[in-house]
Amino acid sequence: MVEDDPLSALPLTAFLTGESYHVVAVEDGQEAVEKFEQVQPQLVLMDINMPRMNGFEASRLIKQSLPPGKMVPVVFLTSEERDRELASCLECGGDDFVTKPFQPIVLKARIKAWLERARMANQITRDRELIERILQSMQESCRFEHSNLRLLTTPVERASGDCVMSCRRPDGGQNLLVGDFTGHGIAAALLGPMTEELFYNMSEAGRPLGEIITAINSKLYAKSPPLIFFAACGVGFSPDQRELQVWNAGMPEMLLYQDGQLTKRIHSTAPPIGIMSDLAVKLETLTVEQESRVAICSDGVIEACNADGKMFGQTRYEMLLEQLNRQGLDPSFIYQELSAFAQGQSFHDDVTWVEICCTPG
Repeated sequence: MVEDDPLSALPLTAFLTGESYHVVAVEDGQEAVEKFEQVQPQLVLMDINMPRMNGFEASRLIKQSLPPGKMVPVVFLTSEERDRELASCLECGGDDFVTKPFQPIVLKARIKAWLERARMANQITRDRELIERILQSMQESCRFEHSNLRLLTTPVERASGDCVMSCRRPDGGQNLLVGDFTGHGIAAALLGPMTEELFYNMSEAGRPLGEIITAINSKLYAKSPPLIFFAACGVGFSPDQRELQVWNAGMPEMLLYQDGQLTKRIHSTAPPIGIMSDLAVKLETLTVEQESRVAICSDGVIEACNADGKMFGQTRYEMLLEQLNRQGLDPSFIYQELSAFAQGQSFHDDVTWVEICCTPG
């Protein structure tokens, strides 16, 4: 409870204590912010006009200090009746207001309702975090072949809608599938484990990449909700790594580098997986005679925006890769450059970058 007037604080404290609430009373906004960090209350009753820091600023700072998804209601107690002042109670992050002198039955009902709403909201947050951890663990496959990969994955939320699957076939070849489900977070990540299970089972059984993609398409078309699809890039290596099969369906250009030079762009030639019941999968076969690298990124890289709404774009991305390879930098350099470009703006999509290297035997 934040109230600088003892004549108001004493009866309010008595009322709340009589309702079996544990009350921590402070006298101004600055003390409220400091005490909030120590006590972590379930609800805050906030006055407006106080010395050192008013209730509007204190509420703003309290709300900013909360972890993502956590709710602690702030209810203003005010004698103000002007619409502008009452609106400011909500604009600063407050959740409700009760006018003074308060009616005990009204205040009691408001407190009870907001405590229950906060309890439900915080339970949903905890459930969501648990689901995200489960999905994340399901996506971390021990079957993942990473020896010839460089990888960057930075999800917007704990569970990523981007998938990276890599598996050795029994013949010594390798299948790679990098994809981006519609959106991000839990909704996008739910279909990942099903897709990955099919990919690894078929790869370990020696099935070719085209057949695997066709099977995944059939499964997603049958199981996915409307408007959920899977943009993806596929790469398949022959056992001697002299033959390379590539396929792009709705992703940014794949880039093929040979001896450090960009020699080919692999454009999208098909709609994303899961949209059509019968997807024609036509892989392009390339012959490589020297060390080659294929770079794949999700649209979260290309479409990262700065404060002016300008996208990072393909040109900056290719210049970034040139610097990355020329200086032998770690893939985390990509995220550092994206963050610098964004100028403090949050990323709105998962960021994934993969580079796979093949050395002809």
